[in-house]
Amino acid sequence: MPNGDFSIPTEGFTDTEAIIDTGASKTLVEPDFALRIGLRLVDPAARVARVGGIDTVAVYVAAIRFPPGLPTVRLIRVLAAPLLEQPVRCLVGRDILQRWRMVYDGRTGEVTLEEEEGGQPLIELD
Repeated sequence: MPNGDFSIPTEGFTDTEAIIDTGASKTLVEPDFALRIGLRLVDPAARVARVGGIDTVAVYVAAIRFPPGLPTVRLIRVLAAPLLEQPVRCLVGRDILQRWRMVYDGRTGEVTLEEEEGGQPLIELD
């Protein structure tokens, strides 16, 4: 998406916890959170497929900053949809995860993200 029509924030980020979902093709935010932090609406009624059906959701544009060691995603469309039964306001989908190599160790629950094959780990999550 060209960024000529959107300003890219350089400050004013709002901290929130997120969950990684490798089954989600797109990144989601809670609708009330998107409004509270002032994300810019780009489509009020996009139709998206999900397990169990098709929903109509709002689409916003956002910049997403991660913990130290991961680069900021400067401009991305995010879907506003309720994250039922989740203790977070953001779900990180494959649209962001595709930028990195992710290794999940099922024995320890640790996740390592790397910029490229064989590169230095960007961050380790547990």
